[in-house]
Formats: sequence, C-alpha cells, structure tokens
Amino acid sequence: MINITLAQLKADIAPMMKGTSLRQIKDFYGTAAKAANRLTSRIDTEETRCTFQLATPFYESVRDYPMATDYKRMIAIYKQAQTRRGNMPFGQTSSSQFLNLKEPGSYSIGWNKMVRTLNVQVLPDGNCTVIDDFNGPSANGLWVASADASGLYTEPLNYIQGNGALGLNLSGATGSGIITNSTVPAALDLSADLNEDSSFLYVYIPPGTSARFTSFALVRGDSASAYRTSTVNSKADGTAFSDGWNFLLFPWASGVNTGSPTNTKNQYRVFTAAYTAGTAINGFLLDSWTNDLGTQYLMDYYSEYFFRDTSDNFKAVPTSDTDLVNVGVASYEILKTEMMIDITQEIRTGAVRAEELLDWRLMLNGTPQSRYVKDPPYHGLYQDYYQKFPSDAVVTVTRTYNFDV
Repeated sequence: MINITLAQLKADIAPMMKGTSLRQIKDFYGTAAKAANRLTSRIDTEETRCTFQLATPFYESVRDYPMATDYKRMIAIYKQAQTRRGNMPFGQTSSSQFLNLKEPGSYSIGWNKMVRTLNVQVLPDGNCTVIDDFNGPSANGLWVASADASGLYTEPLNYIQGNGALGLNLSGATGSGIITNSTVPAALDLSADLNEDSSFLYVYIPPGTSARFTSFALVRGDSASAYRTSTVNSKADGTAFSDGWNFLLFPWASGVNTGSPTNTKNQYRVFTAAYTAGTAINGFLLDSWTNDLGTQYLMDYYSEYFFRDTSDNFKAVPTSDTDLVNVGVASYEILKTEMMIDITQEIRTGAVRAEELLDWRLMLNGTPQSRYVKDPPYHGLYQDYYQKFPSDAVVTVTRTYNFDV
C-alpha cells in the first residue's frame, strides 16, 4: 500500500505542468476532487473497497435500512458471523421491481429527498413475534390514555394489519401523550434474546403535523417499577418523521432500565409521543407492534470518496495537505492525468492548450481502433487498469415481465 498525501500529489503534479507554478491553479483541492469524480465514474478502483457493518441487523419485517454515506456500488452482502460461502447470495434489482415484488434475497438502493437507503428483503426466519396488533383499545389488555392523550378509539379504515388501528387525540397542552396497558396482556418471555432484539411499530402522524414530533418511546417490563425503555427520534431507515405512516425501530440493546426487569413477562407496556406543545393533534394512530432478534450483516462496497483524513475518515473533497489519496500505483497515474486535463484547460490557451489536451486524453484513453488496426498497441491507462483489476460490483438485474409457463 502506498500513502499519498495531498502534499505529495502537489509535488508530483508540479513537474507535469512544464515550468508553470502551482500558484496558477486557483483551487487545487477542488481540481483533485473533480478529477477523482471522473475517475470513479469510469472504473471501480481496488483502493476504494470498504466493508460496512449495517447499523441494525436485518429483520424479517424491516425492508429499509440506513446506508453508508460514501456508497458507490455493491460488491457483496453477507452475514457477519458466517463466511460468504455459507450465505444466500443477494441479487440487486431496480427500485421499482423491489417495491413491487419484494423477493427474498433481493435488494435495491432507494432515494428519498437526497437520503439514500438500502432496501432489503430477507428470508423469513420465524423469529418475528406480534406483541400487540392494536386492533383496538382492548384487543390485548386494556390501553388507557394519560397526559395529553385522550379519546382512544378503533380506526376501522386506515390500518396496517389485523382489523384496525388504535387511534387517539393529543390536546397539545404539554407536548407529551402517553398510553399505558392497564390490565395484564398475554405474557411474553424474551429473556433468551438478552435485549439484543428490537421492536417495530407503525405510527400514523396526521398530515401537516410531522415536524412537531421529536421522539417516540416504548416501554416493556414486569411492572411500573421494573421496565426497560427504548426511544427513537427518526424512522427505521434513519430519515425524519413524515406525515402519514411511519415505521419505527426500537433497539432494546440501547434501552434504559428502571428497576430490575426480568424480561420474562413484558406485560407492562407504555407508549409515549413527545412533540411540540400547541394546537391539538387529532387522529394519531398506532398499529402492529412486533419484535424480532434479527441477524447481523456486513456489506462490501466501492466507495465514491477518493480521499481520507489521517483518521481514515473518507471524504469527497480534500481539505488539507495531510489528507490522503485512496490510490494504488496504477490508479494514481490515472488521477494525475485526469487532473492535468483540468489544469491544462485552466493555464494554457490556443494551440498549445489543444495539443496538450490531446496528449493527456490519449494517455487516458489510448489509440482508437480503426478498420485497419483492430487492436492498437496502446490501450490507455483506463483500459490497462480494468484488464488488471476488473470490477467485482454486483450487476443490477431487472425483470420486466413474468411469463406463464
């Protein structure tokens, strides 16, 4: 491995400018980033391979997960505790196909208002447990409202599972709405999960009010003096709360104990909505409280960031001469040549500019084929690199039609 700093890159670029000073380059860091962007759009370089541990395990009932911010192309998804050979291969599909089919073993890359997510459908593992389907206030024990919450009712039309959802109204007085299961629902022993499991819940936020909600909390435990609390301030995929149905993920590993809950009964259950006090919010809904242990996965991918700081944090644009360039010997030559195209356009004019640009582009792309020369002797830096280091990126496969056979 070679460690090329931005200071070294400057020193290597200087003699390629044929006597012109580096001071003629108005923004060296920006020029380096622009050249790196062109490079990464053409080839997947070995030095930008990364392994990312997903922030949450894969769950049977969860399909949207937070994504690495520097993701470019996928190489593999596999279980953390097993070798790649022991894993079911995941296939990448288009977003539209994934949303329509949700085939087990498939994934796609989703976007929502410039937030990228990983959409995955795993095989059912049989570990998903329904804690409360919220078909109504008394479907599994009796829920009662307190603080700002009131008017519990069964919503018969707008629901996720079962025959309805649990509805309530928030007065807006204090900014805290609470519902508590006041009787004894069915006991649920989750002690074998060692609090490494997670709970999932759908909440419906009435239109125009999502910006007022700051967090939601779930409580499960033995009694009002022995329970565990998990709080979230975003949706399961890491995006902000939005109007309509929100899918929430409550990780119990980061929960906080009050007293000494045994995790063998979990009959004490509380839900709290924290929001900005003000006008009343009517028609808030809850549905489908489930629980799953999940499986931890890793993913290998190519990063779209070509630079990193001294703490190995990848970045798109360098900001210091001590920053490092994510290159090997071959890819470093491509980066310098790509940079010289931008530098030549900035510092040269006229015939000299055209001649030098032709030389740099020839170095990158090689001699083109012709009817007389099918295999030119010089293929260019890009083709030479790709022949030595072909990409391992997963190819997106889209099925546009199902045939009946």
